[in-house]
Amino acid sequence: MANEATQQKLNTQTVFELASVSKQFTAMGIVLLAKQGKLNYDDKMSKYIPELSFYGDITIRHLLHHTAGLPDYMALFEQHWDKTKFAVNQDIVNLMATHQPAVLFQPNEKYEYSNTGYALLGLIIEKASKNPFLPI
Repeated sequence: MANEATQQKLNTQTVFELASVSKQFTAMGIVLLAKQGKLNYDDKMSKYIPELSFYGDITIRHLLHHTAGLPDYMALFEQHWDKTKFAVNQDIVNLMATHQPAVLFQPNEKYEYSNTGYALLGLIIEKASKNPFLPI
């Protein structure tokens, strides 16, 4: 159901967050692109997302392993996003580039589950493959 209270059913126009359900598809997309030679695990994130070059040496491998130290984009959206608009991954990049939230820790210093990292990986897939990435 799209809305339990009104009994509205899901349809092809229903919009909702896939959240962590899509992470395995995102990781596999990165693996396939690495096998095709379109990216390397040790490429810096900024190679594909130059707007975030201020984050330094964060790599695709850090993003995959949840060891990048990036802050949670949801907190940034809570403060700065117009919630009447539908956000896409580029909107995450734009807000992060504008507000430049500090890292939580240095890359590989520790592990912390990261929705931000996987949203950025989705964008890296689009840039490396030159195709839209829409995990279903």
